[in-house]
Amino acid sequence: MKIIKKNAYAKINLGLQVINKRKDGFHNINTVFYKTKLCDELLFKPLVSNDIIIKSDYNIPPEENLIYKTVKKIKDRTTQEFGVEINLSKKIPVGAGLGGGSSDSASTILAIDELFDLNLSYSEKMIIAQSLGSDIPFFLNGNTAIGLGRGEKLEYFDYQIDDYLYIINPNIHIDTKIAYKSLERNSKPKNKINFK
Repeated sequence: MKIIKKNAYAKINLGLQVINKRKDGFHNINTVFYKTKLCDELLFKPLVSNDIIIKSDYNIPPEENLIYKTVKKIKDRTTQEFGVEINLSKKIPVGAGLGGGSSDSASTILAIDELFDLNLSYSEKMIIAQSLGSDIPFFLNGNTAIGLGRGEKLEYFDYQIDDYLYIINPNIHIDTKIAYKSLERNSKPKNKINFK
């Protein structure tokens, strides 16, 4: 039986400028995404049935689970029938702005493509990622990138933090949508900062 293991790495934002609210309800941003060593661990096993089974100590209903939504999106887009069991070991704090759910989703796209030999192009993976969330495209490739638009317009570059990176979690859950809405950005763009 083919089994695939993926590490879904957390990200931090090395500066974040929220520019303005878009007509689609999202916000234009200017940021630098940086992957850290902190990660969730995912194990993917094929099933004989067409079921999607997710085993984790972080239990939420399937309709709210981004990993489940990702598998469903892949199945719908490719019209392929397959079943998969996914074991998730959650290490990235939820609601901490570290992109844990987005990284899990991107790892799921890569793993399902490999596990079932779907041969998805990078462009197809990006389309699936963009349809599920703004941060997800970043996690498909590279370690550091300038993120523009919703965060899906990416310019990857080489950068490494040589010193220790400390991530402190005060156990305060912050909903991204509510946080952005609270900024009350109007639709008039402001000057962008060049982080590079």
